[in-house]
Amino acid sequence: MSPCRIIVPESCNVKTEFFDPDNQFDIEIVKFSNYTDMWHLLDRDRINIISVFPYLSDPALVGPTTAKIFKVLVREAKKIQYHTKEHNKRKQVPANSSVY
Repeated sequence: MSPCRIIVPESCNVKTEFFDPDNQFDIEIVKFSNYTDMWHLLDRDRINIISVFPYLSDPALVGPTTAKIFKVLVREAKKIQYHTKEHNKRKQVPANSSVY
């Protein structure tokens, strides 16, 4: 089974139970204090599970919370510069040219 990371708010707890004691899973539980931190806790070597909604006591908070989570995701994604192979080719200068 692939290793897993469960990301939850810092004030919450997660309990994991396994039905088959011979097949334990590699589960790591990490906690975040704000939504920016939450996105930075993703681990590319694990299956990431972000669990927020089970901990909301008021259903009226689901919409605004979802909006805030994805607003932060878009903001953080804009900070990352993606370079395609085509972009990198345009930046290369041929070896026999002179650049001033």
